[in-house]
Amino acid sequence: MKTEIAALLKNPTDATWDAAQCAIVSQPCVTLWKAVCAVDPTFPTVGPMYGSKQARAAWAKIPTPALVKKALAYAAALIPPPAVVTPGAPQAKFMYAK
Repeated sequence: MKTEIAALLKNPTDATWDAAQCAIVSQPCVTLWKAVCAVDPTFPTVGPMYGSKQARAAWAKIPTPALVKKALAYAAALIPPPAVVTPGAPQAKFMYAK
């Protein structure tokens, strides 16, 4: 999906947005589209519809490269830093019901 996002940043069109919008950019399952919607509340939350001849309509709005970069930064902030284990420090113990 890196190539699809790079193509969108280089040339934001209906086709490049359609290819990149489903990329998972954070966990748990945050897509590029969800990240764009999170940083731009005016961005459409409903995708294009299919007509009677199964032709897909165009996206109502295509994000700008600046908006995509802002969304990627937002998504990166959602990922927690890796846990640091200190040798000799007490560790959490998990109890399972029997």
